[in-house]
Amino acid sequence: MTERVYQENDIKVTNLQNVVRAAVWEAQIKLVFPKLENFRVEIIRKYASKLQQYLPIRSSNNDTVDQAADLEIGQLFYICKENSGSRITDYAEFEMLKKMRNARNILAHWDILSYEQLKDIDMI
Repeated sequence: MTERVYQENDIKVTNLQNVVRAAVWEAQIKLVFPKLENFRVEIIRKYASKLQQYLPIRSSNNDTVDQAADLEIGQLFYICKENSGSRITDYAEFEMLKKMRNARNILAHWDILSYEQLKDIDMI
């Protein structure tokens, strides 16, 4: 049975680790990215008026972001971190924002999240 699965999927013992890693990464993308997006949208919904005070900003590709709804998770983190005295979010939300940003960056760079990281963002 195992040999047939390997043959059907062009898996060799020499590339098994790469195939498994790619499958784990793809599964994490499909499960984690929607949770990241839901978190981003909820933070923006909850704090849009506070966030709007710090706009416009320039994105990494030099586009102007002038609406809170257009902020990416990294931009949200940056605004909240740089303006921590203003307490845009509460401490627990900021910590989760930091973890979500980290998870997004790990996955966006073709790496996989550890079990602990998945627990940290309430996926497990």
